[in-house]
Amino acid sequence: MAISRSDALHLLRRSGFAATPQRITELAASADWTAAVDSVMDTSAAPFPPLPAAVHDPNLNDWYKWVAVVGWWTEVMRTSPCPIVDKMALFFHGYHFVSGRAKNQDAETAWNQIRLFRQHALGDYHQLAQAVSIDPFMLSYLDNGVNRYPSKVNENFGREILEAFTIGRGNFTEADVVAMSRAWTGHNLTQDKKSYVFDPSAHDDGQKTLFGITKNWNGPDALTEVLKGVKAVPASRFLVSKLWLYFVGTNPTPAVVDSLAAEFRSSGLSLRTLVRSIFLRPEFRSAEARTALVRSPVEWFVALIGALGIKATDAHPEWFLGSMGQAPLDPPNVFGWGRNADWLASGYWWRREDCAAYLRWVATDSDWPYQRFANITSKASPRTVADTMFEAFGIVDPSAATRKTIEDYAASVTGGWHGWSMRTNAIVLTALCPEFVVG
Repeated sequence: MAISRSDALHLLRRSGFAATPQRITELAASADWTAAVDSVMDTSAAPFPPLPAAVHDPNLNDWYKWVAVVGWWTEVMRTSPCPIVDKMALFFHGYHFVSGRAKNQDAETAWNQIRLFRQHALGDYHQLAQAVSIDPFMLSYLDNGVNRYPSKVNENFGREILEAFTIGRGNFTEADVVAMSRAWTGHNLTQDKKSYVFDPSAHDDGQKTLFGITKNWNGPDALTEVLKGVKAVPASRFLVSKLWLYFVGTNPTPAVVDSLAAEFRSSGLSLRTLVRSIFLRPEFRSAEARTALVRSPVEWFVALIGALGIKATDAHPEWFLGSMGQAPLDPPNVFGWGRNADWLASGYWWRREDCAAYLRWVATDSDWPYQRFANITSKASPRTVADTMFEAFGIVDPSAATRKTIEDYAASVTGGWHGWSMRTNAIVLTALCPEFVVG
């Protein structure tokens, strides 16, 4: 039997960024929940637009090249028919394999890392981990680009690959950090910081003891040992716990983590298998899970410009996302961005209002081509106003309080001299309502 529109909305929001009326209707017509999950997991039509031409424009400075990359990725998130790809790329970029522009200002290098995350979004986790370990953006961020034996051994990457990326605190010792760091010596950057190079003369070929195993470890085989060897269980549990919080938002029970982690290991570390299994868990559809997540600034922004049909270049994500707390390509630290309550800090919240106010103008003013909600005139009924907004913003079950807020506002200006403001302010009210911010 078909699934409910509420179920369809929940799955679309968690597996992507927005929920258009058409997509909600399509997904609600799925034969059952499994079919719906398989639909959002279908990446056969996933696009990969080319590098923005502005990145190679000699007349633009670094800042505008960064703006071009952020705009490119935001537009891909808005328009992709396979949003799960970029939802996973955002996870890896900002919550798991975190790196940023603090030590490498080359926009193309950052773009290449996003491309890497998109290519491996639902692929082999071991392959992704190996690839990101020698990615120039990561090599710069955690200093492995200059990790050279014997005089310049740098433990930054060796520590974070264990603590932040694979197994977490309590699953390794300081001696393991030293061994891992020695194993990755010589896996460096070219002088321009744009390419990976292995320098055998800078690699420590000595015996190293990692997790109690003594041998001549090299970086890639040390990482394989973490993910597929003696640390495979804590490594799989570590990733499962992170992805569960990202997609579900509730605290998983040990039994749920163990079950998903075991299945993940049995699959050969298939990310597609893991994500699909999370969506199929009954806990994913629980009442608690449906209100467990506050949309991050990126998710909220992409959903908003999607609802309004505004291109990213006209929406200017570079003006708002950083001040709302989530600047793409520039996470705050190696552990990435926060979640939920972090996005509700008053300073960040006021910037959401500023952003919504700007976008309502772009969406409706005659100077722009969009002309959204032109059917809402100064004499439109309050119910028509509310229903129009709910449909456009993908709100299936608005609360009585939210409906009353929008209808009361519409009633207060209907037929008056300031009736022109009805559709513009209704956009802001809807963009900031709980049903659009939470979920």
